[in-house]
Amino acid sequence: MQVGKSAFYAWKVRLPTLMTAVDLHLYRRPKELFCASRGCLGSRELAKKLREEGIKISRERKRKLMRKLNLVVKQRVAYRVTT
Repeated sequence: MQVGKSAFYAWKVRLPTLMTAVDLHLYRRPKELFCASRGCLGSRELAKKLREEGIKISRERKRKLMRKLNLVVKQRVAYRVTT
């Protein structure tokens, strides 16, 4: 396992952390908004949408949350008529 004995036993004794309802909502709602935007919602727009819903969260926390949830923004390519 490549882990020291003391670290393993410290982990084994450590109590699991429970997620509060607020944190759970902060994990679910951004993911729903991101999927609804087809993967094109960045941290700024996501923070704006959450602020409209009454959830106050900083952009930096939103970036960390997006990184933790693996929400990677895809840039849309503008449609151009070539003929």
